[in-house]
Amino acid sequence: MKKLGETIGKFVVKHRILIVIASILLCIPSLFGYINTDINYDILVYLPEDIDTMKGQDILAEDFDMGSFAMCVVENMSSKDVLDLEEKILRELSKLYQPMIWLEQQFLKKCYQVM
Repeated sequence: MKKLGETIGKFVVKHRILIVIASILLCIPSLFGYINTDINYDILVYLPEDIDTMKGQDILAEDFDMGSFAMCVVENMSSKDVLDLEEKILRELSKLYQPMIWLEQQFLKKCYQVM
């Protein structure tokens, strides 16, 4: 095993310029991919239309004008500010009227803790 490590080390030292050039050349397509990749936070886009999840989502959106999940992305906020924001959102959501059976138990527990 020691001999293999020495062999690889000698190869890297001997061909360092070639390794640097190959690394730079490999960065070109990765940079192109990075620039042309869009960020999409809507995970429902990736699901097939014919599964029950998508059918339920469509029913909620069309009949009740509400989606099945929500996501809040924040940047440059301290942990305390994020927790304060979560508390504020939970307080506002707890004022909404909807059948309690629709709400997840974990959400309900958090709402009651805030209230």
